Amino acid sequence: MIPMRSIVLAALLVLPASACELLIKYNEATHPDPVEDMRGRAKRGMVVQIREDGASYGERERQPRFAVIKVPGVAVAEMSEYLAPELDGENIVRYRRWQFMTAGMPQEWLDKIASTGTLTVRATLLYSGEEYDCLWDELRQYLYDHQTDTYETRRFVLVLR
Repeated sequence: MIPMRSIVLAALLVLPASACELLIKYNEATHPDPVEDMRGRAKRGMVVQIREDGASYGERERQPRFAVIKVPGVAVAEMSEYLAPELDGENIVRYRRWQFMTAGMPQEWLDKIASTGTLTVRATLLYSGEEYDCLWDELRQYLYDHQTDTYETRRFVLVLR
């Protein structure tokens, strides 16, 4: 009989590595109409797009307007919920339901974003790179859900299929 630990290790070795990048609004944008400001404008810390790892970005999708949070080992589909608007019934009341609350983040992370425009997050055991700026369990404490008035609790784990 093959020990379960060997099976899990073998699965880790053959699974394709997926990765995504979250394009985050990093500066503040406002509109004179307060309703339009909430519904139609990304605010600092909101996810604007989710792309495959290594995506190219235009000149306007860089600092100081935007930052990229790299999440090796997590597929785009697993992060797609962060693109959802906040709803009241069927009406959009806020551009995005989820928002990274950058005001409380450690200065070390903010300095990294300011200097490089990126933050690399270790979210799963699949990420074997030596360089990462923080763990998902640390970063998710700053990911706020406006719909439920709570912070993110989800963890990413390896699911064998």
